[in-house]
Amino acid sequence: LERFAESDILYPESAIQERVADIAGQISEDYRDCNPVLISVLRGGTVFLADLMRALDTPHAIDFIATYRPVFDPAASVHPPVKILADVRIPLEGRDVIVVEGIVGTGYTLRYVLNYLELSHPRSVSIATMFNRRVERKFYFPIRYSGFQLADEYVVGYGLDHGQKFRNLPFVARWSKE
Repeated sequence: LERFAESDILYPESAIQERVADIAGQISEDYRDCNPVLISVLRGGTVFLADLMRALDTPHAIDFIATYRPVFDPAASVHPPVKILADVRIPLEGRDVIVVEGIVGTGYTLRYVLNYLELSHPRSVSIATMFNRRVERKFYFPIRYSGFQLADEYVVGYGLDHGQKFRNLPFVARWSKE
């Protein structure tokens, strides 16, 4: 924690928890009698999912999907493919699904996940993300529940990592290599 100066912290724990409560209130109202399935995209969405499910005031189920996409090399002309490493286990046919992401950026991985989940014929699919990065989105999809906007900079904390470190931070901070 000493590594991060107060000026590096973009969103303190109190602001994050307040936003989680707001999003949970919206979801609880929107899905009052629906028993949605919240699917966390591993690993960045797990902290948000944990806080969100505790704050929900409506019945729901949870599941996980794990993906892998190599880092894009700008010198390459084609983006590397997304792979599913672990699939959801709950049958989704006819269910309302909320994909829970820690952060949404260009949309390559999320587009793949959404298309993949549609093959299970859910009744509806919506997106909840704690952080919506302001980058040139390559694919459009409506984000129904969004916590905070982020500039196009690297951040860590609240489930977001650098080399599998800093996910446990209760706040979100700028990452610098210094």
